[in-house]
Amino acid sequence: MLSPVVSDRQEIVELLQSLMNQGLAYLYKPERYARLRGGGHSFSSPTRVLETPAGEMIQEVVQPVLSPVVISHAQHQSLVRIAKLWPVFLQAQLDIYRLAKTGKLDPLTCRMIKSMCTEKEWELGDTEPGYQAIHPFIRLDAVLDGDRFRVIDINSTRPAGVGDIIAFNTALNGHLIHDGQAYRGQTYPICRAFTDIVRRCVDDWAGDRNLPGESIPIQIALRHGDGDWFNFFNLNFALSGAGLASSLVDPESLCRDEACAVIRSRIKEGDPAYQLLEHGYPDKRCVMSPLYRRFLGNKLWMYLLSIEPTASIFKQALGSDYNLLFEAMPDMGLVEQGRLCLSSGERVRLDELSPKEWVFKDPASSSGRRMLLGFAMSSGKWHDALSMVRDGWVGQRFYRSQEKFLVASENGEPKAQKLYTKYGVYIFGSTLAGIELHAREFPVVHGARNTYFNSVMHKSQ
Repeated sequence: MLSPVVSDRQEIVELLQSLMNQGLAYLYKPERYARLRGGGHSFSSPTRVLETPAGEMIQEVVQPVLSPVVISHAQHQSLVRIAKLWPVFLQAQLDIYRLAKTGKLDPLTCRMIKSMCTEKEWELGDTEPGYQAIHPFIRLDAVLDGDRFRVIDINSTRPAGVGDIIAFNTALNGHLIHDGQAYRGQTYPICRAFTDIVRRCVDDWAGDRNLPGESIPIQIALRHGDGDWFNFFNLNFALSGAGLASSLVDPESLCRDEACAVIRSRIKEGDPAYQLLEHGYPDKRCVMSPLYRRFLGNKLWMYLLSIEPTASIFKQALGSDYNLLFEAMPDMGLVEQGRLCLSSGERVRLDELSPKEWVFKDPASSSGRRMLLGFAMSSGKWHDALSMVRDGWVGQRFYRSQEKFLVASENGEPKAQKLYTKYGVYIFGSTLAGIELHAREFPVVHGARNTYFNSVMHKSQ
């Protein structure tokens, strides 16, 4: 039986207003919002108009599901173990990159490693950021496959979504504790974990330069028109509350000549502001996440975990825990000459694969670009679309999971609805920092206007 956090229209309206006040919201330019009208939830999310340096913007609340999301103790413990393994997995990736760069692996493996990198990353990926964490902010996208989590993607550039979870937990706290029996579950310490990893990175970087860490200003490079502006606003508030000298700055206003730390938002290679991040890096600038290492979040590593010669390197690094990580990864293959080469050694013709079961992606692309997702295609369209798939692309099984939740109906009352789900598992250093839920009526789950969001709790036993 599903137990609601709120039970009637008035409570739902009050909850959404509380989320608005805490900044669990997207920002849209008015013209974009007008184009998206009609694509939201059946119960309209509250909006308000904001005047910003980027002009007038529309703030719209991200709606939650109305029932608490609590994973089992066994699922929690499995993710805790994966979090502890992740820095080892990252270090092995970096070791393999170095072997490939120096030609110490076979030509095919070297080509695969290089395909994940831009020219600049291939040249400068060895640049040490000045702190111990290889990547301070990791979010694994995962789906439930039976009763266990299956990792389907890796995100490592920025702490996207962290401020949203902090806002959600702050707004929902009163609702979550008013009935301990119905909502028994432990929240994750994502706010403390975030401020701790930032402090450690800044202290590491400052210590190597004989500077006091507390004297280093932390600048969150963010444009006022960014849709997830409130996420980073909440992160700035969390850092300031932890005693760190944090501020939001436009990328063009970043410190140039004084020592500083930078948390980047959407700034990736190719963005004009990327060169501003490079200025003085890493000697005068501590950048989180590190520059030139986006390839360490590539899908292809999940495939390389399972094939030789890289599997042996991962096994040596991970030891007896190798199987835990291997079993958490999706079924994958590499495209060669019109066939998908699976890690089992089987080679399957692309046109024999079901469009509902597979997705293809160019490992050199990011953010859903150069990607073929066929679940909504007819067989004819799928076969035509396969012509865009090139050798070296990754094929990955398309996992779908549905769960039943309470959501706000059109008239504002809680109703049960079966939704497709995806979980975001946050790993800071080796700590399982928090988990978010995205739930949607459609199998492709991402942060759209008609996607529900929740912070996830776990059972203690």
